[in-house]
Amino acid sequence: MTGFPSITAGIQIPPNAARCLKHLEVFDEVRSSAVHPQSIVIRSYRDGKQLSSLPLVPQMEEHYHSPYLVTRRVDLHGVLLVKAKSLGVLIHMGAKVAEVDFTTPSVTLVGGDLYKGDLVLAGDGTNSSTRQALPGGDKMPFHSGDEVVSIAVDANRLRQSPELRRFVDQPAVTTWFGPDAHVVTYPPKSGDLLHIILSRREDRDTPVQIQPREAYLQELKDFFKDWDNSFVKLLNIAERAMKWTLTEIPNLPNWCHPSGLVAVVGDSAHAMLPYLAQGAAQGLEDAACLSVLFAHVRDRIEIPHLLSIYERLRMPRAHETKRRSKVMRDINSMIDGPEQEKRDRELLANELSEGLSVFWSHPEAQLWTFGYDIVMETQDTMRTYRKHTLGTYTMNGLFTYADSNVPSE
Repeated sequence: MTGFPSITAGIQIPPNAARCLKHLEVFDEVRSSAVHPQSIVIRSYRDGKQLSSLPLVPQMEEHYHSPYLVTRRVDLHGVLLVKAKSLGVLIHMGAKVAEVDFTTPSVTLVGGDLYKGDLVLAGDGTNSSTRQALPGGDKMPFHSGDEVVSIAVDANRLRQSPELRRFVDQPAVTTWFGPDAHVVTYPPKSGDLLHIILSRREDRDTPVQIQPREAYLQELKDFFKDWDNSFVKLLNIAERAMKWTLTEIPNLPNWCHPSGLVAVVGDSAHAMLPYLAQGAAQGLEDAACLSVLFAHVRDRIEIPHLLSIYERLRMPRAHETKRRSKVMRDINSMIDGPEQEKRDRELLANELSEGLSVFWSHPEAQLWTFGYDIVMETQDTMRTYRKHTLGTYTMNGLFTYADSNVPSE
């Protein structure tokens, strides 16, 4: 790859992610090209009947002090790229890693170029070769049982239809729940594109396709022909669709190599299904956590301890978010029957039972997901860490602690 791809798919930035962007000092730039959806609307696949609505404005700001945004992936990438360059980060495109030395640490590229550093953070995605070299990380990604399809529709064409213009003029994230499938539309910015992301069940024995490939629109139209007429009309004016396999990775026992100098981050560590819209948010929480930790570093000998704290803070929450995302997949795509009818009744009445306890509008689930502040938690942990360390080191590079009550790392 010689440049960043112009990925047009939409991405949701919930309050916990927006909070991280503020800490990383890129929030204003991201917000300037983003949409503030008024709500997340859940509809039945049959007739488009509204089952539930989660108000976002002004509720997210009032409750969590950060908004809920929707933007394009390419815009988010662009802001992060500009920020990285402004901080002096050197970005080498088309650089394929041949080997990671976990003890030096260093990275060798195909072609022989060698890069040494104080630590290596591997954000090389779901198919991370670095993760596969970690103890217990040798299992390959596997088929989740779902495929995902990305579609972009010209917003100007929607404005010409009295029935479809609401997807443009009323900024909301619209979701349809249906049997073995799930559809989300992202509101466009001004005259841009309406982004549609849909997933549907696929045989796990189907060959895994990591890279997006052309999807046959007629096949999609046939599959969704009995769905809400508004969504069918959206499909009918679509001109192109791309699809790929949703994969999963087993939970890792550790994110850090025993050397204490190499760690995995983002999808390399915790790739998850997209049904809570938390995949990118969890990666941003990783980044914010590491940012706080390494703002406190005094000496390179501390690196193993700081990476250990990163793992201890981030792993439980990321793994639990993965679990909840899988539960949401089953909630979204229930086949018609008693369980689906019970789900719809609870959503309509806004009386969510234990079975819907991971749902966005469930008060406890919403607070757990949106209200979490990784920056504050990391800062609190570092204050405790400093309080219990003497700031001196033994001959083998380990900290000498002031007492035995220091939190385990």
